[in-house]
Amino acid sequence: MVIPDTFGRRGVRAITTYEFADIAEGTGIIDFYLAQSQENLTISPVIVQRLGMSSTEDGREKDIDNNTVNFDLAPFNLPKTVIGTSYFQFEASSTNSAAVMTFQLKKDSGGAVTNIGTAVAIQLDNGTDKYLIKYPITTKIHFKKGDFLRLEIVGNNQGAFFIGTDPANETGVNVLNTRTTLSIPFDLDI
Repeated sequence: MVIPDTFGRRGVRAITTYEFADIAEGTGIIDFYLAQSQENLTISPVIVQRLGMSSTEDGREKDIDNNTVNFDLAPFNLPKTVIGTSYFQFEASSTNSAAVMTFQLKKDSGGAVTNIGTAVAIQLDNGTDKYLIKYPITTKIHFKKGDFLRLEIVGNNQGAFFIGTDPANETGVNVLNTRTTLSIPFDLDI
């Protein structure tokens, strides 16, 4: 009697788990966070995927008042496709009720920058408040290896205003929640 050799066979190399809502929608949501990184003496706005600390003393991006601030994700290692509804969840503070922040997702492909969806503008309340912005992406946006996602935030020069840049939410100023979350829908290849 011969005993079959089942130990030499290879099993499944990877196991992928999806939530039912992701399969039904055809997209998988990945949460990203605004942060600030430090290289030498330069602090740069970035987008990260982990809830870690940020290189900032108080967890806020302070330079939005009359500037364009670009938060960049590290380049993709594999091709990706973005489609569906993304959400921005954050808390912001302002010294003027006329302050407006405009948000625009962008794709950077070797320096060629294109807009993703339509920019969303919100008027901030005087003081600190919580916001949840719905940002629809109605056409498939393809990212190849080396491309990266950018969130551009533009201020309108109406007082000082701030947005959180500490994914760990450890450096909050007064009542400001310093974690800003971007929920981005990626097309599932299933």
